[in-house]
Amino acid sequence: MLYTNYIKMKGILLNNFGFLESQIPESLFTSLKKECIFAEKNNKKFISHIQGPYQPLHYQVMENYTILKKYILNLTSLYDKIFPEIHNVKLFTNDLPLTTSPFWINYQKKYEFLPNHNHDGVLSFVIWVNIPYENENESNNNKYSKAGCFEFTYLNIFGKFFNHSIKLSKKDSGKIIMFPSLLQHCVYPFFTSNEVRISISGNVIFNSEK
Repeated sequence: MLYTNYIKMKGILLNNFGFLESQIPESLFTSLKKECIFAEKNNKKFISHIQGPYQPLHYQVMENYTILKKYILNLTSLYDKIFPEIHNVKLFTNDLPLTTSPFWINYQKKYEFLPNHNHDGVLSFVIWVNIPYENENESNNNKYSKAGCFEFTYLNIFGKFFNHSIKLSKKDSGKIIMFPSLLQHCVYPFFTSNEVRISISGNVIFNSEK
């Protein structure tokens, strides 16, 4: 006998975290762009654990660090409202406040890339300051091409890898995303522009200082 009464059956999705997407306020974005123009000459080099051929150069955000820190911590509060308990990892005897570590500017030239990696901290962010290409030109009408993309990699409950690609174009300059620091991500090379792709990254961390 077949039982065909499925009226009370329902699917239940397991909870997980995601990423937050927003637009940088115009006044802050203008200041960041201005600093990025001169950072290679005026700012300290940022030492990254990703070093080698075809890896972008990094420079520390200095002039706009304080105001950007305030903005990022406010955005962290919004992230926590959408994805509660992201920073509640229960590693310490007492809850610790959140702060930020130094931010850095990425200067990515044609053919350069960032391999799959994660960050330190609780949450991380990327601000796209200058995207010098159009995604449709990078893909060359190939819908499977990932050239010029920013991509997350994560596991489902079976241990199978999934990817979420963000196809970037010039219109994405000024956009910010915030995501869990341990979420693996990479940046694919681009091929259709001789301009530099510029982004700003950083991490939100626990403040253990008294």
